[in-house]
Amino acid sequence: MKLHPKHPDVRSRQWAWYANSVAASALVRDRDRARIYRWLGMDLHSDWIKPGCFFAGSPFVLGRGSSLNYGCFIENVAPVEIGEDTGVGFHVRIITSSHAPAEPPQTWGEWTPSPVRIGSRCWIGAGATILPGVTVADSCIVAAGAVVTRDCASHGLYGGVPARRLRDIPQGP
Repeated sequence: MKLHPKHPDVRSRQWAWYANSVAASALVRDRDRARIYRWLGMDLHSDWIKPGCFFAGSPFVLGRGSSLNYGCFIENVAPVEIGEDTGVGFHVRIITSSHAPAEPPQTWGEWTPSPVRIGSRCWIGAGATILPGVTVADSCIVAAGAVVTRDCASHGLYGGVPARRLRDIPQGP
């Protein structure tokens, strides 16, 4: 995607201010919010991003007909891709980095970013957490409050901590 020539560097405080203060404000209309995010380098095919969302960077794709509800936390230091017609509920957290365990006396080691992909026609319930490197396949539901630590196969309802497949979802015609 070609960025506006005055596009601020994603690592800058200016980028963070536009993304997480100006665009995240409840005073900004959805379509204007989407315009600001696009100007910052996000690949949006939907204008439905509600106030209070936090972004750590710009490798972010939101598919046609998809939505981010109020207060989502997108730690997109690695790419985050959300497919078409997917709903992301209130205060969902999508995390794209982790630290490996270390040898004592240190408890955390090397920092590793890993992309997250959420397919098309999914629903991610309020307060769910998607951890680094996870793929949620098409037509999945992730229950509210679930913590997704592993990939989710298509047409399934996932819930719990850690999330597991609770049942199959019937496929459409």
